Amino acid sequence: MMLSMHSMLRDRLEKRTALVDVLLLIMSAVLAARLFVDPKLLSQVGISPEAGDTIARLCSVGVFTVSLVMLRLDLRGKAGSFKQSAEALGKLKAELTSVASNPNATPDQIADVMRSSRVILNGLPKIPDKLFLPLKAAHLRKLRLSRLLDLNPCCPVTYLKMRLWVHGLKSASLEADSPSPE
Repeated sequence: MMLSMHSMLRDRLEKRTALVDVLLLIMSAVLAARLFVDPKLLSQVGISPEAGDTIARLCSVGVFTVSLVMLRLDLRGKAGSFKQSAEALGKLKAELTSVASNPNATPDQIADVMRSSRVILNGLPKIPDKLFLPLKAAHLRKLRLSRLLDLNPCCPVTYLKMRLWVHGLKSASLEADSPSPE
């Protein structure tokens, strides 16, 4: 579950960083274009010189503001941190699986794996509390979807996701309607 959570946070932060980078590039391109485009050309496409100046000013303020926010939030650094943790957890999982499936594993080998596990787990970035439950739900949906896909390999994944969603709604409403054990 931890590997899934760290991977999901990595992916989410990388997407946000890429989106902001594209936004900055677009605003910078508009700003550069306004500086090099003749005002007469703007008039020909229906943009007044004043509107062009306003757009340039807004883009320059936008580039500056978004750059400051990105510097403060450090989404790229956080994404990198979760990427490293996902890679470390993947290697740890493979190592644990290898030792657990080896009937000839010595107590020293097991102790070494446990020591390295503690070091890796203590060095991981923490999952924010407010994200834990949504990430856990996403992980459990991923597991259920994987099982459904194993049973129905030719079925479109989107259809299986919809089936899971409908089943989740039905089971949640049934649980809400049932009396609580008090």
